[in-house]
Amino acid sequence: MSRGRSDLQLEGDPSARILPWVIGIMVYLAALALGGALSINGAIERWNRALTDRATIQIDPAPSAEQDRRLGLAIEVIKTTPGIARHEVLGRPALIGLLEPWLGRGNLPGELPLPILIDLTIDPAAPPRLDELRRRIEASVPGARLDDHSLWTGGLVAAARAIQALALAAVGLIGLAAVAIVVFATRAGFAAHLEVIDIIHLMGARDAYIARQFQDHFLGLGAKGGILGLAVALATLVGFVVLGESMEGPLLPRLALDWWAWLTLTLLPVLAALVARTTARATVLSQLRRMP
Repeated sequence: MSRGRSDLQLEGDPSARILPWVIGIMVYLAALALGGALSINGAIERWNRALTDRATIQIDPAPSAEQDRRLGLAIEVIKTTPGIARHEVLGRPALIGLLEPWLGRGNLPGELPLPILIDLTIDPAAPPRLDELRRRIEASVPGARLDDHSLWTGGLVAAARAIQALALAAVGLIGLAAVAIVVFATRAGFAAHLEVIDIIHLMGARDAYIARQFQDHFLGLGAKGGILGLAVALATLVGFVVLGESMEGPLLPRLALDWWAWLTLTLLPVLAALVARTTARATVLSQLRRMP
């Protein structure tokens, strides 16, 4: 039998019309899940940059004179600590601005006592020993404590990694579902052409020849569906990126993908086509081995 010749008219099967759409939907869902998983890496880097190079000293509210004295003691400790690039004392308007998203604008009484917050910027080239700074602050300044955001960062990263693992698991499940659908479609096509397969098999056609016709057919269907699904997924992801750019705040989990992540997504149609081809070949060879 010639390799270029086709004895099976697989193009007329229902799978030729339906399977590209099914694979396209699965590639679309897989691209969204994979895009979300890849974007989490960038989000974690932004969170780390925003938090690991910052620390905050909080001093409990006290009468005005006492609060000024405590602030002076804290500034003295800061200035004698190497590794702190700069410090900024947040005034009452800034503190109210931090609370308004939670309590609402204009809901804070004017006489409400507020703590003193000192924002510290850490020198990344020579960071201070924060444990030692914490001991000095707590020993020298009554009602003061140092927050290096490590607890917040650790919990945030752990939650992000858990979401990332779930997204990757979803990609894996979508892949398994695609394999199952291709197996079902291949078996249906094999059963529909069983009489022709019997004839060409008796005429001396090898199993590899028959399997090649199915695998090439499903390779094309997988590629067609994969390209369609990826095109819609890329448009969706670009929309999310544009929407994310309009969001304010460094800690918001907005979608942002590096160039290598976009390149990874473009490989999904290739993977879908190869999965369809390999699955169809394995299914046909399995069916042929069961034939008398």
